[in-house]
Formats: sequence, C-alpha cells, structure tokens
Amino acid sequence: MSLEEKIDYNGKLTNQEKNILKVDILNKMNELILSGINKAVEESGFKLGNGFSLVEHLAEYEKSIIQYALEISQYNQLLASQLLGIKYTTLNNKIKRYRLLNKDELLKMTVAR
Repeated sequence: MSLEEKIDYNGKLTNQEKNILKVDILNKMNELILSGINKAVEESGFKLGNGFSLVEHLAEYEKSIIQYALEISQYNQLLASQLLGIKYTTLNNKIKRYRLLNKDELLKMTVAR
C-alpha cells in the first residue's frame, strides 16, 4: 500500500512513513528556494536592498511549503502539522493568515475531524 493510499485509508502513518514525507517536503522546499533564487537573479535589476524583502520572500516559500504539506496529507491539518514539525494550532493560524483555505473549507474540515 502506497503512502497516498494509506493516507486515504485511515490517515495514520508510522514514524518512518512520516519521516519519508518530511524528506519529500524538505526536497520540495529546496526546489522552491532554488527556483526563487534563480528567478530573482534572472530578473533584470535585481539587487539586494533595492526593494528586496527577505521577509516577503520567506513568507512566499512558507506558504508554498504549507500548501504542499496540505496537499500530500489530503488537507488533514493534524497530519500536515506533524509533517511540518509544527503544532496543529500554529499550522491552523498560518493557514488563516495566508488565506490558504476559505472559511467554508476550514469549517468543513473542522466538522469532519
């Protein structure tokens, strides 16, 4: 049974399976960072200090990583928070702050839990 099928079935994963998914998330994070750096370098006029905001760039990466964790956990916030190594409430706050899901989707997921 693949990890995706196991998540579909009951959402419970062994620590080893969670670690495999964490490595996948870290690889995705690395890809996003490298693609962001390459894009920034390719853009004309890129200069540190000239309108560059590390906080904004890191927030974009964080949003992408959270979205990816939600997708591979099939929007199971508890599992996604475990994969990301953060508390459930922290993930929930970030989802709301970045508006990754609308209120109706959040309510459905809360009721389904």
